[in-house]
Amino acid sequence: MVKQGTPSKTSSSHFQITGRVSLAGLFRPETTNIENGHIIGTYSLGEILESKWKEMPHVALANLPTYNDHGEPSTKPDSGLRIDPKSVDWFVRTYGGFRGAYSGEEFIFDQDIAEVAKLQNTLRRAWSFPPELGTAEPMMGVQEEIGWDLVDEHSFALSIFPGYRYDTLLLSTDDLWKFISYLFLRDYSARKIGVCENPGCPAPYFLKGRKDQKYCELGPCTEYAHRQYALKWWREKGERRRARKRKSPGRTKR
Repeated sequence: MVKQGTPSKTSSSHFQITGRVSLAGLFRPETTNIENGHIIGTYSLGEILESKWKEMPHVALANLPTYNDHGEPSTKPDSGLRIDPKSVDWFVRTYGGFRGAYSGEEFIFDQDIAEVAKLQNTLRRAWSFPPELGTAEPMMGVQEEIGWDLVDEHSFALSIFPGYRYDTLLLSTDDLWKFISYLFLRDYSARKIGVCENPGCPAPYFLKGRKDQKYCELGPCTEYAHRQYALKWWREKGERRRARKRKSPGRTKR
């Protein structure tokens, strides 16, 4: 009998590459002021350093604090909420602004806060779509929600540098919203998009570490999750005990 060998790893029947996406052509503003609903400042040609990010921009944007008409914090998708200007200032200092914020010749940075609020609400609505990937409708729904029209071109610049692995590509874009949309769709298709089920969570939009994860990893939410699991365990155990007690025969009186 001839022993079957493993397929050759050099087979050309499978085309597979790895890669990452980065920002290029977006710049972080330097000194900024909040004036009449805008973040005003200047920017230099020093590009944004992704290595300094503590969280990805789509997560950060979705969780920027917002308030209702009574000044109460609310994280629901609602176009009537007011976004916190100081948090928007932090966001653009960290991730840069959206396309309309840049003036190439004079290096003037002018980000309309209302635009950030509008895009945040769009992202929150898409984030709330149930990830039922058994059919194509949910994915098409979130793409339509964030404006990722399959008919339009969503081009990224391709860079190849000496010393990189031959199967590694670096895709770059100067469009922050396109970058955020790509990151969101990537994580949505991987079923990593989650909304924390703790009703008091201040930043409920998170990326799941496992597909059945219901709570984010903030300290208060971790404690809340432990309490919920404990209550569920005691309810189930107590119900079994009560069921056994109902079934057990009573003592016979003498």
